[in-house]
Amino acid sequence: MAEVTLPEGWSSFVTGCASCPDDTLPGAQTLAVVHCYDITGGVPDGTISSNNAAQMNYVSGNPETFMAIVTDQSGFAVNYPLSTSYQAVNATGETLTGITALPLPGSATATFVGQTAGCGRQGKSDERSVYHTLSSLSPTYLGNSVVMAYFSYDTNTVTYLSFPISNTLSPVTWAKKGDRFWHPTTSPNSLVRWSIAAGGAEQVSTDISAICSSTEHIMALHASENFLYMLIRSGVVTTIYQLDLDLMTVQDSWSIHASTPNAVSMHVVDDDLIYIWNVDDSLTYGFYYLVMSTDTVTKIGTVLQTSTCTPAPFTTSGHLGFHFNKGYFYLTSGGFSVGAPNITKIGTLRCPGLEDRIGTI
Repeated sequence: MAEVTLPEGWSSFVTGCASCPDDTLPGAQTLAVVHCYDITGGVPDGTISSNNAAQMNYVSGNPETFMAIVTDQSGFAVNYPLSTSYQAVNATGETLTGITALPLPGSATATFVGQTAGCGRQGKSDERSVYHTLSSLSPTYLGNSVVMAYFSYDTNTVTYLSFPISNTLSPVTWAKKGDRFWHPTTSPNSLVRWSIAAGGAEQVSTDISAICSSTEHIMALHASENFLYMLIRSGVVTTIYQLDLDLMTVQDSWSIHASTPNAVSMHVVDDDLIYIWNVDDSLTYGFYYLVMSTDTVTKIGTVLQTSTCTPAPFTTSGHLGFHFNKGYFYLTSGGFSVGAPNITKIGTLRCPGLEDRIGTI
């Protein structure tokens, strides 16, 4: 049988937008919830309690892979990682499995509290990882018994980051790429960079008070190969800053408040394209993209908050995870204060020229 060449764009019709490059700009289109990852009670459901918090910081591949942690919101310290209160969950496509939590280095012991300091600390990583507080660490690290700990499930390593815990409880966002790890601190409003290889022994701090009146306004951090990006929302003013990777000094900025006055989070595709998740109104999530070279913001589409996982991912506690991968958006709810930390998959972003004409051709 002779091979038939499909007309331009039809290969995407057959395979979906997963075959398009991630930096392909989509057109305006209808978006829908395509899957809800229910991790509220652990995997399988009922593994841990039903009043939980969680975090998911990375997604990649087709079928997708990511991991999350789910922990009980008891408010009381338990031994890390007590299986009835703390579970690591791995995803391959739509299949979830429980995995063994990473042990602490050198047979160290510590306690863990499943509250803000422990869960919902949504970040942007370049690998499967989680990040939270450990207390009563023995032996201590640099003389500290309370530390922040970064758990890499791709390299099976745990890195302690030693700095004042009182300066880290708000906000909860962070970013990691390669050896660099960034986190805002307060008093003054600063961005701090650590070396994962050197742990808490090495850091650079940059005062960002001139552009950020309160680090609580930092909704997202995400690094590309060349820059660190920071989304700040103060009232209805939303600004994305491009920062130097090492010194965190401002290189460029884009004021996007007219298009996205209630921006929740962002996902950086490259140094010219950023996806934005916005609360358009009390019932609707809007999805947009910023093209930096032309300083334009374009709306892709919306979904009703009521169609997402229960509860809706956006909560006033600020645990706001937003990721893009192979034509899909992922909204992650930390679940703090509401107790149901689910992950919503939204899509599919269609390639240019098809958009909402799929199904009517």
